[in-house]
Amino acid sequence: YADIARRMADGGDWVMPHFNGLPYLEKPPLYYWLTALCLRVLGPSEVAVRLPSAFAALGTVLALAFPPTVVPVFLVAARVAASRVVLGLHFLSDVLAGSALGALIGLFRFGLSVGPLILGVVGFIVPPLVVRYLQSRRRDRFNEQLAGMLQLLSNSLKTGYAIDRALETVAAKSPPPVSTEFERVTTEIALGTSVEDALSSLLLRIDSPDLEFIVTAILLHVRVGGNLAEVLDNISDTLRDRLQTKRDMQVLTAQSRASATIITALPILLALGLYVFVPGYFAPMTTTTVGYILLGIAAFLVLIGNVVISRMTQLET
Repeated sequence: YADIARRMADGGDWVMPHFNGLPYLEKPPLYYWLTALCLRVLGPSEVAVRLPSAFAALGTVLALAFPPTVVPVFLVAARVAASRVVLGLHFLSDVLAGSALGALIGLFRFGLSVGPLILGVVGFIVPPLVVRYLQSRRRDRFNEQLAGMLQLLSNSLKTGYAIDRALETVAAKSPPPVSTEFERVTTEIALGTSVEDALSSLLLRIDSPDLEFIVTAILLHVRVGGNLAEVLDNISDTLRDRLQTKRDMQVLTAQSRASATIITALPILLALGLYVFVPGYFAPMTTTTVGYILLGIAAFLVLIGNVVISRMTQLET
């Protein structure tokens, strides 16, 4: 959606949204207009892209908290926020929207107290961590599939295919997420984008040093020629050896990583159990200032322990 708004702001066509050169009419254009305006004013950045959703979510919170005075002002914002809630992950991935959602839950659960503020902070911190975890998991899966992708690409080149046709073979026969990314590359090439620009866009989407190495080899072949299939075979062997070494190291550090998971989950599960099954015993922790301070200290200590163990088991690549 951000790319659609960016193309709208760059091209000046504010009537018809386009994606990959084709009209995109699945969503109303109001959100794209707001995002394109933010991109024009603030420049291309994550803040500009997420600002409309953040204000829409904030308007929804205020409208629910103070309906007599705020509903007329934030009616449009609440409408946009409602459409973003339907999209689920897109709404939660906006940092400020997650903070507003946490504050709204705290307002209904605890009323006007410190609870909404704490849940607002949690909503501000947790969504980026979740998105970063999902991105990291997807990137790891992508890197694990690179060796097989290189073998497929090399075999296609050995049969006489051109580089663009070989990339289509990779997109058709590889598993996700490699197939998803290379389908986009082949689509861009089919719509008139050069191979260099399409692969450079792939590097912007996937933060992978291995992929950067592969794309550099392909671009050198496109510009100066050479036996690309042999180069890709050598890179594939290197990636397989690196992947095997990394898996061996993960086996050796499995116990430490399990300890990190246990020390993180155990106090949280214990606190939730006391809150649900013995609410009177746990009530001082959620109704007094001292309780909030103790919860904050406990969370900080759990975080420090997790960071220390993660650093101890981290693999340098």
